Amino acid sequence: MNINDLKKILIAFADSESDLDMAGSELAVQIRDEIIEMSVEQQKGNLFVTENGKKTRAYSWLVNRVARIPQLADRLLDNVPAEPHFISPSGTLLDQIDANPEDREKHVKDVSNQIPDLLSPRTVGTSSVLYLTSDAGEGKTTLINWIARKQAQLYKDQETDWLLIPISLGGRSFLTFDDIVIAELVNRLRFQFFYYDAFLELVKLGVLVPAFDGFEEMFVEGSSGEALSALGNLMNTLDSSGTVLIAARKAYYEYRNFATQSRLFDAIRDKSVSFANIRLNRWDRKRFLIYAERRELLERETIYDKVRTRLGRDHPLLTRAVLVRRLVEEAQEGNFDTLLDHLGTTPEDYFFQFVNTLVKREAHEKWIDRSGTPHQSLLTTEEHHALLALVAQEMWVSSSEVLKGDYLDLVGELFASEINKPTVILRQIVNRIRQHALIVSISENEELYAFDHEDFRKFYLGEALGTTLLAHNDKDLVLFLEKGPLPQQTCDAALNMVKRNDGDLGEVLWTLQSLVNSGAPASYVMENAASMIIRLLELLTADQEVIINDFTFASDALKGRRFCKVKFEECHFQETSLEDTLINECQFVRCAIHRLEIPSDFRTVGTIIEDTKISGITRPDELRGIYDPERIRQELTLVGFEVKSIENRVTVQQTVSEADEDTLLAERALRAFMRATQINEGVFRQKFGRDANRFMDVILPKMIGKEILQEVPYRGGGAQRRFGICVPMSNIEAAVPTTLGSLDEFLSSVKHGTY
Repeated sequence: MNINDLKKILIAFADSESDLDMAGSELAVQIRDEIIEMSVEQQKGNLFVTENGKKTRAYSWLVNRVARIPQLADRLLDNVPAEPHFISPSGTLLDQIDANPEDREKHVKDVSNQIPDLLSPRTVGTSSVLYLTSDAGEGKTTLINWIARKQAQLYKDQETDWLLIPISLGGRSFLTFDDIVIAELVNRLRFQFFYYDAFLELVKLGVLVPAFDGFEEMFVEGSSGEALSALGNLMNTLDSSGTVLIAARKAYYEYRNFATQSRLFDAIRDKSVSFANIRLNRWDRKRFLIYAERRELLERETIYDKVRTRLGRDHPLLTRAVLVRRLVEEAQEGNFDTLLDHLGTTPEDYFFQFVNTLVKREAHEKWIDRSGTPHQSLLTTEEHHALLALVAQEMWVSSSEVLKGDYLDLVGELFASEINKPTVILRQIVNRIRQHALIVSISENEELYAFDHEDFRKFYLGEALGTTLLAHNDKDLVLFLEKGPLPQQTCDAALNMVKRNDGDLGEVLWTLQSLVNSGAPASYVMENAASMIIRLLELLTADQEVIINDFTFASDALKGRRFCKVKFEECHFQETSLEDTLINECQFVRCAIHRLEIPSDFRTVGTIIEDTKISGITRPDELRGIYDPERIRQELTLVGFEVKSIENRVTVQQTVSEADEDTLLAERALRAFMRATQINEGVFRQKFGRDANRFMDVILPKMIGKEILQEVPYRGGGAQRRFGICVPMSNIEAAVPTTLGSLDEFLSSVKHGTY
């Protein structure tokens, strides 16, 4: 650190640049309401600060005196919830390309111990992004909180020099990192000693590592792209330094098309950023039994075997931590057999049956009016569901995952008044709502309340949406849908609720179609309507054909879905896998499908594709995507589609197998930039093995000559060349579908973004 670095960082902590004054070696700065006076000097290449006669290295002085990081460690321990029975998941690691040039995934037995190693400062002159990925609700938040607390304690014990800062994005529609970061520091951690600019300076120094939790579906495939813009701006601001953890459904480079990746990459390609991904595995039998043992559950193996036999080994009750916890609690209360009986009757709506069991006990055993005789329940089970749905809806309206205590009381009071409860009952409802089994306090210093788990909030938001659908009020429905992108779990819960209450699913379909046809002004209305439609198609009976038109479906909309006799007209599908999908007797007419991922075991019967544009398909046994129209037709026919006509941009009939080997090497080199914006010569040599010399001597010079790649400064140890890409990633998306055999033609296509 030099004097200019010190001044820059101090200005970030001050209210304005004018609050810093320097005369010679004497420096004074006003931070908040405190004036700090010091002298600075350089000794043997190190910068020292002397304040009140005490001489300290500038870095340590900044961290301890100005940034007050030891105090922040205390706040993390005080305010980040502990998990006394924490079970570390296993996972799969795809490390940064410098450490793993060959794209080989590595099994990780203990993710909680691996992640701190991955987040520790690794490469000088490069920003590091670690993606923590899994399906929603599989333990990312708990894992982040556990590591944050562990790092804080290690910091206090002087065994580490950095902290992990959990930052919940909370499904916010518009991501402005500065507001969210400061809100988390001030409101959640009760720490208010620096601004967002100061926070970024500490990230650059490696003192803080932000863990952004809650990108989920919004991250890459959200229609508005705020999350990508925010992340791109953050990477640019970090200027090739610092480390960030991002919890999301997928890492951006897991999307197999360049078009998706280009939205982020093109924003940051001038900076050096390297990406890694650690993907959580679901719990297995071993972890279930370890957790049950820690909770002192008797007959745990018998309980596991009963659930596995009744519901299957991969059922969420056995593999998702939050549901395992509740299952164990029910077993400890003696309600296991009753719960299992309910779950077995309607496995497709297992989450409602699971929650219903919890709420029934709350209604009949805990929320009891003892003011008179005989004692009676304050609320019925149905009223409990309605109350919790109202709480979730209030959180949705306020764009928050928490409610202050007085707001929570107000929700309870309004609900009790609406259902005409007498005053004596109303007061008891208000008094008890904070202690509800599905509501928890999340802060000791401030009365803030949230659902016990994100899954419960999403479920009850679906209950609130289902109530709106049953009310047949289009205006209220639009107000609900336009607030932001709804989680798929919420959409599923809403439609399950309508079906459970004998609602007319056909009328819901007509309502959603009407919203789309009317050209609703809010994009979220269209997006949410599409999310509900795709689930609704599974619930409708297949007695007659269902026709829907002009919907735009998000990524993986067809993955895992099961329906038949559906006709899609003029619909647009983003990249979607057909894994675990069952669609028969369907039609895709005048549609656009960006890309289909067809697994080896997929088959369909009686499904027609007509006048539909399919940009490409991928198969497990193909090195690259298939873009040639005739090849696409052949592959679709092999799995049972009846292809009447398809459209495609590619007109070249040459097959991939005929492509020049140099062209394939060039494409592999470009694909390597999905995992890092700049790549060392050594990575290329390891990646290409016996073809490395040809790539370095023949192909690379041509790519530099065409101004597709450029040499950039190498900042690491030793001496080697380093390269960055200098064309938009969208150019590569346009060129890759071609199957031209000539390297020169391929590079020209990449350079100009044509084919």
